[in-house]
Amino acid sequence: MYCFKLLSVVSLVGGCALASASYDLMLLPGTDGRIYRHDPVNNVTLGSYYGDSTRYTVAADTNGLSYLTAESGSGCFVHNYSTGESRGMMSTNTNTRALELIGGALFTVSTTAIRKYDIATGAFMSLNNLATGVDWLSGCSFGTTVHAIGMNTTTKALCIQSLDITTGTLGTLLTTTTIATGTQIGKAAAAQNTFTSAQQMVFSYLSAGAVSYGRMSLTATGQLSSSTVTTSPLAGYVTTNVMPAAVTAHAGWFFYGQDATTSTLSRIRRFNLFNQSLAGEEYTINTPGGTFAPRPNNTFQIANIVAPEPSSLLALGLGGLVMRRRRK
Repeated sequence: MYCFKLLSVVSLVGGCALASASYDLMLLPGTDGRIYRHDPVNNVTLGSYYGDSTRYTVAADTNGLSYLTAESGSGCFVHNYSTGESRGMMSTNTNTRALELIGGALFTVSTTAIRKYDIATGAFMSLNNLATGVDWLSGCSFGTTVHAIGMNTTTKALCIQSLDITTGTLGTLLTTTTIATGTQIGKAAAAQNTFTSAQQMVFSYLSAGAVSYGRMSLTATGQLSSSTVTTSPLAGYVTTNVMPAAVTAHAGWFFYGQDATTSTLSRIRRFNLFNQSLAGEEYTINTPGGTFAPRPNNTFQIANIVAPEPSSLLALGLGGLVMRRRRK
């Protein structure tokens, strides 16, 4: 039985127009248990829906569904992110650090393995054990590849292990020394430069008391094309809490995390693949739920999806209300 919640006119209209996509829409887990919708391009808040007060890892697919879980508990809540309607729960593993969606399957990156689930049935499909001696903290997917990203528990060096979902095989562990060792790694993301067709993966990390981000080149299928990491500073974020999360956007990424100056604010910055740099689009918003509390083991993941233009939403919403009035 579905529990339908109409949270706002915007959320109603959003459910009517997901087919005509043209801007980015973030899903931000709040400390109050709600999932907040935010348009990062226009800096507009678009309502919220209830998720769970202990779950801070969210992913979304192109079919209008969001998936919410936590490292501290098993199970994954499924919602319609336009209406807030609950679609039930998938039975997933504990110790989840990241959620990735590819081709009708949900992949969980945990502290020990990458697991695959059928999103249509919720059935468990396969398991690939990750290398030991690594604190697996993040995940990323592109093409037909799911990456697990972490740090060596002793040396703190960056470690990556990649799953080819077409063959179901896990690649050898990559340990790279091309970036300074660190103590935290944020949610990773991948995007494609539509002009050059080049792909890159990005992640934030903490090293020597400062937040930076690293970029790595990918092949068309999402595999790492080299072990080289291009690093740059990422100013404006706290160094004592969870690292900023990166999410794929149009022609690049957005970084989202706690503001370094005001603890109740969250900072959003955009990286543009066209000019290979932070694009200058940067601002802060009131943190969803009011606070940016530490997450268990710094497990925190937001989602970014494609949604209709605000003008299209408004036109469709007003049109629908007018038609209802006329029928009455």
